[in-house]
Amino acid sequence: MSMNPKSKSTKITILTPVHVGTGRTIEPVCYICKNGIASCYAMEDLLESLPTDKLLDPANLSRLARGTDSKRDFYSVFKSNKLPSAKPLYRLNWYEPETLQSYLMKAKGGRKAGSLEVSEQIKALNTPIIPGSTLKGAIECAFKYNLLKTHYDKVHSHLEEYCQNARGSTPELFCLQLIYGLSAAQARKQYGDFVKDLYGCLQVRDIPFHAMELLAVMRYPYDSRKKEYSCGLAEHIGSGDSTSIEFPFEINAFKVQQLERKYPMDSIQTELVNHFCSKEKLLEAIRTYYADMVNEDDLPDDLNLSGLDQVETAIRKQKNQKSFVMRVGQNTTYFFKTVSRLIQQRDRELFENRTYFENVFSPTKLRGKNAPNPQDFPRTFSFAQTPDDLWPTGFIEIEYADEN
Repeated sequence: MSMNPKSKSTKITILTPVHVGTGRTIEPVCYICKNGIASCYAMEDLLESLPTDKLLDPANLSRLARGTDSKRDFYSVFKSNKLPSAKPLYRLNWYEPETLQSYLMKAKGGRKAGSLEVSEQIKALNTPIIPGSTLKGAIECAFKYNLLKTHYDKVHSHLEEYCQNARGSTPELFCLQLIYGLSAAQARKQYGDFVKDLYGCLQVRDIPFHAMELLAVMRYPYDSRKKEYSCGLAEHIGSGDSTSIEFPFEINAFKVQQLERKYPMDSIQTELVNHFCSKEKLLEAIRTYYADMVNEDDLPDDLNLSGLDQVETAIRKQKNQKSFVMRVGQNTTYFFKTVSRLIQQRDRELFENRTYFENVFSPTKLRGKNAPNPQDFPRTFSFAQTPDDLWPTGFIEIEYADEN
């Protein structure tokens, strides 16, 4: 991706652990933990390191054949003090005083095989990254939020009609419906291709980092009587890690010119281009969105969460126009991925209307005791956990030396 060669170095800091998953999981036996480090090996390297007589031991094979938990029995084959001759793929910090396998087995009644897996962090050549696509999605969300906030008088006048007509998933062009009063069909027909091309003008690079952590992921609220250590484990880009690169996103001026030649540039198209294709206005939107989210976030106030002071300090620093904060990746909260917080704050009565909430604002269609409650939403959260810290995940700070 071509970036401005004159742009100065930009520093990106992980304020709280970040997990951007690949969608794949890794077997715990692939991690060999020692002296606070979890070394991750390829499964084939582990199998090659096993003595043939152990791998083909009749007792082991018989147990695997008849066992009620064959995966756990399979794990037992790897119990060996011999390290693989191959080098580990990568290493992560591991803060528990025991091996990963012992940690997982400590839950009450033992864990079922399906939970004995680790969510993989996305990487490039075994180096953790925040993909440009992840960052771009977060920027687009901030853009939509700020556009709606800027025009909220119009949004308010169209909101109830929009909710009454909502069907299925949220339309891609819902902002145009809320601001300009278009129907879903009108928005799609007149501006569908235009908006895709508009978003294509934003180029975002991957952000590479160095340090990773293997952390439990705790779902809150939880019942401590169950002695459950976590609801899963995941690789995270480590808190405090930082990297220096060129500014991570750029507006492609050539694509903007093509866009303006291709379309008639009516008043709606002109306004969208003016807001989205200006780096200064995008930065304003990002700062506004995340300042509002942090200020209004519903994180439980009875938990001592690590990193929040640093996040709040970074949010205040945004005023100097040389930095901004974002929240990316998995295990963040619903309001950090949508524009719903704005409507909840400005039109609470409509947001909490049960019919509208279920059809428009709810992230799930679950009913019963596990269904989201529009008057107390969200009520569950996921945190990255170590013996000493409980982290609200996903916060990063981007600091730059000039306006690039």
